[in-house]
Amino acid sequence: MPTSRKTHMAIGRHMMMIDKQLKKHLRDTLKAYDLGSTETMVLLHLLGSDGETQDQMIDLMGFDKGVMTRTMQGLEKSGYVIRQKHPKDLRAYCFFVTEKTKAMQGILFQAMEAWRLKVTQQLTEEDLNRLEQLLNAMTMTFNRVE
Repeated sequence: MPTSRKTHMAIGRHMMMIDKQLKKHLRDTLKAYDLGSTETMVLLHLLGSDGETQDQMIDLMGFDKGVMTRTMQGLEKSGYVIRQKHPKDLRAYCFFVTEKTKAMQGILFQAMEAWRLKVTQQLTEEDLNRLEQLLNAMTMTFNRVE
């Protein structure tokens, strides 16, 4: 059954609003650490996948190459990551979180947990499970399209 134009607009509008509010929440919460939403997401990713190359992060996180380059340069300058030559591909660099980032890991996780609680406060456990299934399906579809 085809969906209406109104449904398409509503889904897009809601997704845009959620994204905008997440970025605002992270920017406001982590302002004292000079971190925005992109920097925060990259650091959280690296905390679980330390040592990835910039290209690997671009592929996994979906950021534009220019955005990722600027983000990594800023994180390196601020002392959140270090860059080392890739052991097998001397044209590439691997990025590692620093002790500074490891020390604030709890702060990053708290910022994300506060966001999750805020945005899902009206949802039941069943709603949350279904939401995760739907978001996973949407993400997989999106990744296959590219």
